[in-house]
Amino acid sequence: MDAWHGNLAEYLRAVTPDEFDKFIGDASINFDNILEANREVLKRLKQADDDE
Repeated sequence: MDAWHGNLAEYLRAVTPDEFDKFIGDASINFDNILEANREVLKRLKQADDDE
């Protein structure tokens, strides 16, 4: 199946080395760090969802 769609062509381009480092490379934020930093908020959201 070909996933190419002409309307998306303007959004598709190669990433620059800086973009790669920011989002994927060593300079990217570790997802585990994000979760740890927001642990209390996530607990409250889960509890609010369980209360409904």
